[in-house]
Amino acid sequence: FPCYTSDKGISFTIGDSLYMGLGIPFPSSYSSPTKLWRYMETINFVGWEAMKDFPGTPRTGAVAFTIKDKAYIGLGKSITDEKTYYKDFWVYDAISNSWDSLTFEFPGDAVVDAVAFSLNGMGYVGTGLKANGLYSGEFYQFDPQYGWGGKANMVLPKAGATTFQLDGTVYLCFGHNSHEDSRDVYKFNPEEFRFIPLNSLLPDKYPGITRSYASSFVLTVDGQEYAYIAGGELGLSVAPPYWYCCRYNSGLH
Repeated sequence: FPCYTSDKGISFTIGDSLYMGLGIPFPSSYSSPTKLWRYMETINFVGWEAMKDFPGTPRTGAVAFTIKDKAYIGLGKSITDEKTYYKDFWVYDAISNSWDSLTFEFPGDAVVDAVAFSLNGMGYVGTGLKANGLYSGEFYQFDPQYGWGGKANMVLPKAGATTFQLDGTVYLCFGHNSHEDSRDVYKFNPEEFRFIPLNSLLPDKYPGITRSYASSFVLTVDGQEYAYIAGGELGLSVAPPYWYCCRYNSGLH
């Protein structure tokens, strides 16, 4: 990867390409915090390609979601000033390799370490840590034609959660609040626009499953989709990272 590592950057996929960027690159002298990279595999090229730089203010802990050939990137906080949080969104067009500011203003507070996902042509953004130190449980829906809408207090307030999609259903879990790691797990119901709480990860029997800032991905094994959750930080008083990888079967809840 051309920028080596990045602290709390963003990633998304459009078509068969993976995009990564923003965050704090390490080493800082090797790349820029506004860089966007695309990984491609074609007949003539395999590897990373630099795309047009992010035009907004450099930031860490931003979110990204995609609708068709466009990615929507926003929120986060300054990489130089811990007290400066952002709520602006920018739109990346993968066809033209160009950026534009989003004209619809995000209705929630500026937050860092939120989550975002897309489902049925809509984008969803929620949770995160506010500049005043409070945690958010709010979620907002984005329609590319009509803009933002949403409800407040959809889940327990938290930051550093993770989401994944199994068999067309989005799940949200983990993260932390001011007191402890969150053990709650939710299944998203888009028709009613609400998160349904689940107890399917057995946190009491397997306390090491819970963590913040984890990575999640989905693989199909013998025709069954499974979510895998790895990395992140285990507990507010335990040294990160937590390397143990867990597999989630949605058929067990």
